[in-house]
Amino acid sequence: MLETDLYGKRSSAFEPIQQKVSQADMFIFVAPEYNGSIPGALKLFIDCCTFPISFYHKKLHWSDCLPGDMATYAG
Repeated sequence: MLETDLYGKRSSAFEPIQQKVSQADMFIFVAPEYNGSIPGALKLFIDCCTFPISFYHKKLHWSDCLPGDMATYAG
């Protein structure tokens, strides 16, 4: 599922997911922070989605999870 060529055709297995993303009004992402940014799998998911229909004019809540003392790093 995480293998893709983003510069051309997308996997047909991703099409049902893309349909749900396109129809959604909002998103909630909860994922661990990785090196001050989002994890690679989430970045790949966002990159796989059709632009701009997937995320334009939709609400988004992003919540990261940091272990222990690293939680203060994010502020």
